[in-house]
Amino acid sequence: MMHLKFTVIQALMMVFAMALSSPVAYGQGSPNVTLLDQLDQYGGYNDCWGYTAPDSREYALLGVVNGTSIVDITDSGNAVEIEFISSPSSTWKDIKTFQDFAYVVNESSGGMQIIDLSDLPNSATLITTYTGFQTSHNIYIDEPNAMLYAEGSGSQPIRAISLADPVDPIQVSSFGISSHDVYARDNVVYVSEGSNGTIGIFDLSTPTSPVLLSRFSIPNAGFVHNAWLSDDGNFLMTTEETTNKTVKLFDIQDLGNEFITDEYLGPSNLAHNTHIKGDFAYISHYADGLRIVDITNPDNIFEAGYYDTSSLTGGFNGAWGAFPFFPSGKVLISDIQNGLFVFSFDSNLPNDMSLDLAPNDPPIVIPSSGGSFTFNVSFTNNTNSTQFFDVWNTIIIPGGEKVPPTIGPVNLDIPAGGTGGKSNINQNVPGEAQAGTYTYIFNIGDFPNRTVATDSFTFSKSTGPTAKVAVGFEISNWDAIWDAGGIQSISSGTLPEEFVLEQNYPNPFNPSTTIAYQLPKAEKVSIIIYDLLGQQVKQLVNENQEPGHYSVQWDGRDQTGHTVATGLYIYQIKAGQFNQTRKMLFVK
Repeated sequence: MMHLKFTVIQALMMVFAMALSSPVAYGQGSPNVTLLDQLDQYGGYNDCWGYTAPDSREYALLGVVNGTSIVDITDSGNAVEIEFISSPSSTWKDIKTFQDFAYVVNESSGGMQIIDLSDLPNSATLITTYTGFQTSHNIYIDEPNAMLYAEGSGSQPIRAISLADPVDPIQVSSFGISSHDVYARDNVVYVSEGSNGTIGIFDLSTPTSPVLLSRFSIPNAGFVHNAWLSDDGNFLMTTEETTNKTVKLFDIQDLGNEFITDEYLGPSNLAHNTHIKGDFAYISHYADGLRIVDITNPDNIFEAGYYDTSSLTGGFNGAWGAFPFFPSGKVLISDIQNGLFVFSFDSNLPNDMSLDLAPNDPPIVIPSSGGSFTFNVSFTNNTNSTQFFDVWNTIIIPGGEKVPPTIGPVNLDIPAGGTGGKSNINQNVPGEAQAGTYTYIFNIGDFPNRTVATDSFTFSKSTGPTAKVAVGFEISNWDAIWDAGGIQSISSGTLPEEFVLEQNYPNPFNPSTTIAYQLPKAEKVSIIIYDLLGQQVKQLVNENQEPGHYSVQWDGRDQTGHTVATGLYIYQIKAGQFNQTRKMLFVK
């Protein structure tokens, strides 16, 4: 009987932990991403694409399980479906455009539909169906060269199809190995080769005679799902549609010697598709919705904006497709459960958090025998709620290798509209460090894969008769001084209007967590932690405090300094007449 009671408590703890570890709330977005429209008229959605008509009106082509919805999105706030083209029922569908035609494939049956868009906004018409194949998971069109590439099967993994006559496609060749997705530009085709764990790059300058240029493996690959080329053609971003597998940016300038420059992963740890326009990648990130990643510096990509389209917290739910290529700057997301979303993204506005990093006494030149430098860092919360985040540094050494942090990750919190910082942080550079130029980077986000703000500076290390030969980066020799007291100063632009006790972060936690709270007026404040039997574990605060934003850390130890047992704990604030409790979970 006692065993049954303990099992029930354990189950409740697990449910509580899952509830508190869920990602950002449905419908929440960063300040620089604005929802313009949402349309949810059907019972299941897949991919999306966009079409800009000769009269500059803009249309979303939304994949639905049993058809394609064509939606006029020109007037913000007034998205209107113009036409619905029925198709065989299929969970999977892909849509691309060429001239004034849309090409639609599915994984059920029926071939490739060709839809005439030239009479929009009056109507759109299914004018023919190409039956050279019955099913395809993904297609892509190299528009300047009038070539469509379709994912196939069996002996024809990728089909090369001429659109010299847009309504009479003709297959001219096939190539490759078992694949999932395809992207093409300037007669070069980039194939995501699924369970093979590879990317294949092919020359289709002569469409009848494909030539393999390079095939490279994704390290520890999941299911290699899609890839997109940067505007300058020097970098390729890949997704793997596998939990905990990162979105990777590859330098592909030297085919045969491709290498990763940086990685990203959203809170739910499952990305679907990436698309690149200019300095940003637009990722349909399943349960995390739209994630926009700044790729200006390929060695240090970071999340520049987001909007969560889904109330679900994980798995193959939420954002399926994205389309950021409208001249107006509008961005589409197709959500599996919630339909079409239309956004605007202002890259000139800040994300949730911003960061400023400043070295003292630049330029910094470290002598050959070694030395140190100091710098200052400040953080700003651009939202209306307390933000909890990790900070850590990254160093890029001469030659381009990125090495592990010498600082952090350190968990911090900044109140709504507040700023915080640290001054005169000291970084040691050992004598055996190789000569050359280093890039010193500070990051805000969820360590290690999600960065939401970053800043950097460079320093150099001299060579000379006392310099040692570099044999690698030894992290233990790069001491950095960041004391455990957190940030040195916090300020907020506005005083709180009400008493607030925030949910602790992180939660569940080990070894420590932060509890933030707000006081609209001066009060005697008490914060006490209790176990589930109501016994006091530790008092964290017991003092008079002025109005403002506050936080306190708990290290999981009781009043005697001993680490507490795994389990649920209650924390309570009393401030004048204000009295509130919350629950948190400590795990070992």
